[in-house]
Amino acid sequence: MQTRSFRVAATAWLLVAGLAAAACSTSAKSSAKSATTTTVGPASASKVKALTTLDQSELCGLLHRGEPAKIMGSATAAARYLNTLGLGTVCEWDTPSGGTGLYIGISTADDFDAARQTDKALSTTTGTVAGHDALFVARGPFNPYYTVQVALGGPHDVYVEYRAPTAAGAATLAKTVTPRLLALG
Repeated sequence: MQTRSFRVAATAWLLVAGLAAAACSTSAKSSAKSATTTTVGPASASKVKALTTLDQSELCGLLHRGEPAKIMGSATAAARYLNTLGLGTVCEWDTPSGGTGLYIGISTADDFDAARQTDKALSTTTGTVAGHDALFVARGPFNPYYTVQVALGGPHDVYVEYRAPTAAGAATLAKTVTPRLLALG
C-alpha cells in the first residue's frame, strides 16, 4: 500500500508540474507538436503514437459544438487545451464557475496495463468501449470525478482517460469520443 501511495503522489506531482508548465507555454500548433513528439514510455513504441500528438483543434474537436453541455446536462466553459510537456495532452471543459467538468487526456507516461495496476485499489469495474478494453473508476476521496480509461491499442500501449462529474457522463463521453479518436489514428 505504501508503494501505491508513493506512486499516486508521484504521478499527481508530475501531472500538476506538467500542467503548471503547460499553462505557461504557448498553445501554438508548432510548439504543441514539437513538445509531444519526443516521448518516453509506452508512446515511443506504440502503434497509436500519432494520437499522443494531437493539437488543440484535433483533440478538443473530438466533441462537436453543443456536445459538452449535452453530456454535462448543463453549460460548460470553452474548451481548454493543455500540453503536459511529454506526459500527454489534455482537453477540458469546466463548468462556467470553474468546477469539475469534462476531461479527455491521452497519456504518454503510462500504458493501459500500468493504469490497470494503479486502479486495483480503487472501486473499478472492467468492460469495453468501442471494442477496446476499458476501466470504469468510481469517484472517491482522491478523485472528485468518475473516470473511464480506454486502451487505444494493446495493454502496453497508451490509453485515453475520460472524466466527468457523473458516471453516466464519463461513460457517454467515452462512447462518443473513442470511435472518433480511433478514426484519427
